[in-house]
Amino acid sequence: MEHIPIPAEIKAAYLDQEPEAVKILGGGIINTTLLVLLRPSEKIIMQQLHPIIEPTQTADYQIISQHLRRDGWEIPALVPTKDGALYATAQDGKHWRAFEFVDSDSSQGAPMVSYGTILGRLHRSLGSLAYTPQFRIPHFHDTKHYAKVLEESLPHLTNSSAQSSAEFVLREFANSIALPEIKEQIIHADPKTENILTRNGVPFTFIDWDTAMKSSPWIDIGDMLRSVMNQNRLGKPYRHPLNGTYEIIEGYQQIVSPGSDPGEFRNTCFQATGAIVLELAMRYLADYQDGDKGYFSWDSTRFASRHDHNSRPAFECLLDFNYLKELKEDSNRYQEF
Repeated sequence: MEHIPIPAEIKAAYLDQEPEAVKILGGGIINTTLLVLLRPSEKIIMQQLHPIIEPTQTADYQIISQHLRRDGWEIPALVPTKDGALYATAQDGKHWRAFEFVDSDSSQGAPMVSYGTILGRLHRSLGSLAYTPQFRIPHFHDTKHYAKVLEESLPHLTNSSAQSSAEFVLREFANSIALPEIKEQIIHADPKTENILTRNGVPFTFIDWDTAMKSSPWIDIGDMLRSVMNQNRLGKPYRHPLNGTYEIIEGYQQIVSPGSDPGEFRNTCFQATGAIVLELAMRYLADYQDGDKGYFSWDSTRFASRHDHNSRPAFECLLDFNYLKELKEDSNRYQEF
């Protein structure tokens, strides 16, 4: 493990000894997350919060995680400071928090249906929590806001291809049909498979709760399917393996809506995925400004601009969206389900 400096005041707030080693954990794009080895058999997770994440989110997580543990979930518990606080603040003003370490293994080989099942179980558990999170990332999953930002960005996009893509996304969004009404509840809002821990090939819990909010469960199922599609791109001609998405939908439906019509439920899941894909394409296309004005990080050693870096994921979103349209329009594809 490489040694990463933790501010002295943060170590004093949480630790009784100097860490034996500290390692940065990859995968996150907002916070800096560290695995801290205190002694050979003792580890904790420490996290420096990005400025966009307010300390109130930590209080939200405490309430959500305690509720889930009472319902039988193995959710990482917050480790309080020595004074019993949920987070600590360094001299530079950045906030830190700590979690217990939960052992897990590789997700390779986990059945796709199990991801749908665990998401259904999560929604069922969170549906009984009468609480509205106090923190929400500004405009997160506010597609109308992203559409407005993209409209304003159109004249500034760097080439005609980007402009035509943006016009396509905005046109599809304007013509989209609203998802069926569903009761809002607390959702994870970023349930990609990377945020699910597995043990012995079985998914068992969720991590990275900074996006938790009260909203439509369709956001979660759409985002999970989008993440799986993103992971499973197969060469050209562009196609996704269908079984993974079908199995996730089937696993989810068995938990949350076993009596609903499979075809209609599947169509709605694809519709939800399309909405998420359009939203993400809007965010990538509109994120053209360099320096500190943009949102997504970009590698200036490999790309001339943030727009150049974002062009690939934006293009992949459009491929996803067009393929989802094929799935809905070609009823013959549903015969395999």
